[in-house]
Amino acid sequence: MNSAAVHHATIHRAALVVPICSPPIEDGAVLLDGGVIRSLGKFHDVKRCAPLAASVVDHGPSSVILPRFVNCHCHLELSWAMGRIPEGLGFGKWLKRLMSLIHTEGVSQSDHERLGHIARGLELACGCGTGLVGDISNTPYDIQKISSISSSLISNKPFIHNFLEIIHPQTDVLALDPQILDAGDDRQFLLRRSFSAHSVYTCSRQALGAIKEDCSRRGYPFSIHVSESQEELEFVRSAKGPISAILESRGRDISRFFRCSTSPMSLLSEEGLLDDKTLCVHCVFVDDSDIDKVVETGAWVCLCPESNLFISGRLPPVDTFIKRGVKLCIGTDSLASGTNLSILSQLRTIFEAFPSVEPWRLVEAATLGGASALGLGERFGCIAPGRVGALLVLSDVDARAGEIYEFLCTEPVEERMKPVDT
Repeated sequence: MNSAAVHHATIHRAALVVPICSPPIEDGAVLLDGGVIRSLGKFHDVKRCAPLAASVVDHGPSSVILPRFVNCHCHLELSWAMGRIPEGLGFGKWLKRLMSLIHTEGVSQSDHERLGHIARGLELACGCGTGLVGDISNTPYDIQKISSISSSLISNKPFIHNFLEIIHPQTDVLALDPQILDAGDDRQFLLRRSFSAHSVYTCSRQALGAIKEDCSRRGYPFSIHVSESQEELEFVRSAKGPISAILESRGRDISRFFRCSTSPMSLLSEEGLLDDKTLCVHCVFVDDSDIDKVVETGAWVCLCPESNLFISGRLPPVDTFIKRGVKLCIGTDSLASGTNLSILSQLRTIFEAFPSVEPWRLVEAATLGGASALGLGERFGCIAPGRVGALLVLSDVDARAGEIYEFLCTEPVEERMKPVDT
């Protein structure tokens, strides 16, 4: 190994290293250099092969090193709405309440206030062990300005894929401005952005196709809310119900921009929008035919269980997804539909409802699955040579290799986690 390339090399030792892409390693270690993972294994093996100048950080006899979590779906700019909407309203009433808040308070926020809310949301997410975020926003933002608001983000160094959400329930052709995606990009690869579609009921079919085409051209995921509510299902099948009433109250001519289908997933399938770079968020109200389409196309499903419970009191069929081989990742949605931005909290909620699900599958979905769904599986999501050293240390853990995944899915350990200093 070139000595010039390893002058910042550090060996991080822990009682247990959980790579995700390989079995847990007792008395393990990870060699980091310049923020990149160079090697991992048993401590004595890593130390023997490491540069002589490498320093050693021993995190203690009850510590665990694991990759930072991936939040594939989060609306950080709605962090200001935390605690403002009651739980259990149902989707239609929840949406009306959120829209009312946005139009009475959200639109009057200054740019600095909006960036402050995003920074606060990032602080909460990073504080719960997240290192990669798929953030949905309506306008682009500059990560450097957000970092200047929160000094903790500079040390946490979260990577953000900023999905610029398009709402286009109109008959005119959607023309996307590519320059929007280039504004404020971070040259240190801390942020990238693409367009995303809100849903099949707020975008015309032409708009959905245009957004998907742009994402495909860039090699980025196409993210969309799918089958989140019974109201969505009713609207897609009949163009009636609470969603129809909301659209009409905003002057939308439903008959001109929308054409019904048997389900939101069927509509996406009809338009050729499902493939291995499609990220279907929520998928609560799905049937076997919908799941067939997901499996056949290799599309991803992003689970946001606590948001689903908060709004409608229902969870997606996680056990069925796993039995059918659906590729899963995890999100939190927003603080307008939940009380936290913790991925571990989402795992606890899922495992409590579906105790037959193997815990390692959930932890994988929350790390490597999420990174892969965002098209970043070669850089994030597991501990392997060449990956970014976005790692966590969990302290005071009474769990051995065979127990660690269930431990992560059952114990509230967010306050015992801290990022590894790279």
